[in-house]
Amino acid sequence: METNYIVCVRNVEKDGTFGEEPGDTRYLIVPDEKIPHPEHAKPADEWFNEVIKAAWTEERIARDAPPEALANWPDPTGDLLLYVHGYGTGLKKMMDAQRLLRENLARAGYKGAVVTFAWPSAGSRWNYLEDRSDAVQTSLQLVKGCILPLAVRQQAGCRINVHVFAHSTGAYVIRESFLRADDNGPIVRTNWMVSQILLAGADISSAALSADSEKGDSLFRHCLRLTNYYNGLDYVLSASGAKRLGLAPRAGRVGPPQEDEGSPHPKSVHVDCGDYWETLDEDHAKKVPDSVFAHSWYFGDPVFALDVVKTIKGDIDRNRIKTRIVDDGKLVLTKPSESLWAKLVGGSS
Repeated sequence: METNYIVCVRNVEKDGTFGEEPGDTRYLIVPDEKIPHPEHAKPADEWFNEVIKAAWTEERIARDAPPEALANWPDPTGDLLLYVHGYGTGLKKMMDAQRLLRENLARAGYKGAVVTFAWPSAGSRWNYLEDRSDAVQTSLQLVKGCILPLAVRQQAGCRINVHVFAHSTGAYVIRESFLRADDNGPIVRTNWMVSQILLAGADISSAALSADSEKGDSLFRHCLRLTNYYNGLDYVLSASGAKRLGLAPRAGRVGPPQEDEGSPHPKSVHVDCGDYWETLDEDHAKKVPDSVFAHSWYFGDPVFALDVVKTIKGDIDRNRIKTRIVDDGKLVLTKPSESLWAKLVGGSS
């Protein structure tokens, strides 16, 4: 049975279950097929130690190595992907998305750990503005209660690369978290970084990803690279909806900053997924229940998962990843030929 690692910042209701308002930070280990409950909480030290071990990839290989080989075995290294969900996401939907993401990444060759940051979303598409307000209130805990403790607990020679995958309003959560961390004295005095930031269907303005954006500056200051996957056919992020709410064009729909918004930040990579999405058969695709396919197809798609794994690995130039082509000067997600696909998937496990 797989283990699900959750950092939960939701309140606890009178009946003892998690609610939909901001609350204390709890570290959960949730069995598969279960919904997060306060009874799944563990002491912070115990939780972090287990998560770091789950993230080790070299250690997993070393367990099967002969004793004479271990004498010269490299220090443990690994990967941890921190998943930040979007708005309108109840706990069951969040768990469905995490499991689907974890399974697809594993099939694509990812051997690290997946941790979910459960911020207080109301579980309804009609609570958008309230969700954004709760996201701001709890956002700092993403850095203060998760990323920073991971950095502090890493022993010398134990290198865990922390990556952040944010879907929809999850991108807003991490942007606000990084911004607030840069205004927090104790955190500012700590040298913390993440490796890769990956945005899918990002519900932040495309302007926030420009080189001179004050709101996006903290994101780029604390990462090695940011990859924005966008779909021009994502009607959840449509221009009409954005205008109705007084929002600028969204990065998850239009991609890089528009001409009047400045040039893209040099650490940013933008991958157009629209043409690829049009080839998908929604009726036969793996998807998160009770979700809009154009906005949440990323979780169950094997091509997207492989692109993410290759991005996390970081040893291939952004323009040379085989799940991308360069078309008219922009990167486009694409499924490789059947022979190359078989080789890529087979070689990634």
